[in-house]
Amino acid sequence: MIPISAHESSARPYISQSRWPLQLGELEAYHHEIESLFGTGHDSYEHISGDRPDVAMFPAFDTTLTPRWAKCPTFKQCNIATVLADDLRNLPGVEIWLGATVCDFELDRAAGCLSAITARSLGGKTLTVRANDFVIAAGTIETTRLLLLLDRISEGHAFRRCRVLGRYFQDHLKAEVATIGRGDPSATNRLFGYRFVNSVRRDLHLELSKSAQHDDAVASAFAYVAMDIAESPLADIKRLAQGLQRGRVDPGDIWRVSRNLGLVSRAAWWRIMRNQLYIPASVDLRLLVCVEQLPHRANRISLAEKRDRFGMPKALFEWGPTETEEQTFQSCVARIGAYWTQAGFDRICPLTWLVARGEGAAQIIDRAEACAHPSGSTRMGTVVEDSVVDPDLWCHEVPNVAALSASVFPTAGSANPTFTIMKLALWLGDSYLRRLSSQVAGVVAKRPSMRTVPI
Repeated sequence: MIPISAHESSARPYISQSRWPLQLGELEAYHHEIESLFGTGHDSYEHISGDRPDVAMFPAFDTTLTPRWAKCPTFKQCNIATVLADDLRNLPGVEIWLGATVCDFELDRAAGCLSAITARSLGGKTLTVRANDFVIAAGTIETTRLLLLLDRISEGHAFRRCRVLGRYFQDHLKAEVATIGRGDPSATNRLFGYRFVNSVRRDLHLELSKSAQHDDAVASAFAYVAMDIAESPLADIKRLAQGLQRGRVDPGDIWRVSRNLGLVSRAAWWRIMRNQLYIPASVDLRLLVCVEQLPHRANRISLAEKRDRFGMPKALFEWGPTETEEQTFQSCVARIGAYWTQAGFDRICPLTWLVARGEGAAQIIDRAEACAHPSGSTRMGTVVEDSVVDPDLWCHEVPNVAALSASVFPTAGSANPTFTIMKLALWLGDSYLRRLSSQVAGVVAKRPSMRTVPI
C-alpha cells in the first residue's frame, strides 16, 4: 500500500494533464482506517520509524529521485475476505453471492435508470436483484465491460452523449533496466534488503522527483529493487512461514529448511537484530522501473464478437505503449544514474545497465510489460461528453449506477492503485449513507449531474 502523490492528482500542464475533479484530500479521512484494517501502522511513507544510518543513505534529491516506503500487510492480514469475515457474518440485511456473473440488465427506460440486474452461475442458476441504486465494483476491465453492455442493451441511449466510455485505458509499465553489483554482499543487504517495522514489510520506491518530471516534461515513475529467491532456500523459509501463519505446515517444507540451518540462523539474526530480510550472496538484485502511462484516447476496451461461457461479449483490447512512456523511461533511467553517483552508490554497488541510454538507444518500451494495474476506461469528470462518471462516481446519465474501481481514475500516477480504490470505496459508502439519511429526513439531496433521460 502506498498513496498516490499529491502532485500526481494535481494539474500537470507540462504533460497536458488537468487535475482530478475529486480532491484526494477528501479521502484522507479514511487513510488511518484502512491502515488499521490491514495492521500496517500509521507511520510515514516518506520515512521509516527509527531510521538507521543505512536507511538514511537514501537521500532525497530534488533533481533526481525521492525515496518513499510502501507498506505490505503480513500474509495473515492481506486477504480482505479473511480480515472482514466476522464483520460480514454479523451484518444484518446483507447477502453475499459468489460465482454469479452479471449477464443482463433491466431498464426503466422512462426514468432513465437501471431497475434490475440478472446474474448466472456456470451451473445454470439465475439470480435477479432489484434495487433503487447499484454500485459496480468489479475491477477496471469488468466494470467497463458491464457499462458497455448496459449501453448496448439500451441501444446506445444510456451513454449516448459520452464519447469516452472504454477509452483512455491505461496501465503501469515496468522494465528491468540494470543489475546491482554485489561485490560486498553485506553492504548491499543493508541497503536493499526488505525492511520490517513492527512486522510490516516496507519496500523502497525511488520515485522520479516532481522537479525532474517537470524539467523533462514526463509522467511519474519509480525504481525498485527485485530479487530472485525462487531457486534459493529463502523460498523454503518463506513457504514455511506462510504455512505457520495459515496453521497448515507442509512437513516437506520443514525438512527442506532443516537442511539449511546455517542460512536460517543468519536470516533470523538479520530479521531480529536489523529488522531486515537476509539476502544470500548468490541472489541477484535487479533494478526495475515502473512508469505511469498517460491517457491516450486510442487505448481502449470495447465489446468483442467472441462470447464467453455465459454467451456475453468478451472484452476487446486495443492498447499499447507509446513514445510518451518511452520518454518517461529514459528520463527515469538518466536520473537513476545521476542519483547513484550523488548518493555514492556507484562505489558500493555499481549498476550494470541492461538498457541502452541516451539518444538513438533501443527503446525500453520494447522490453517493457504491463503491471496489471489497469485504469482509466470509465474516467471521472464534470463534462458529460468527456467522462463517464461525475466526481461522486455516479454515471452522468444513468444516475442510479455508480462505478467503483480504478477505471474512474483520470490519470494513474505511479503508485499501486489499491490504496486509493479502498479510500474511494469508503468515501462512496459514507456519501451514499448521507444521501439516504437526507431522503429519510424528507430532504432529497440530488446530485448536481442527476437528470431524468429516457433510455
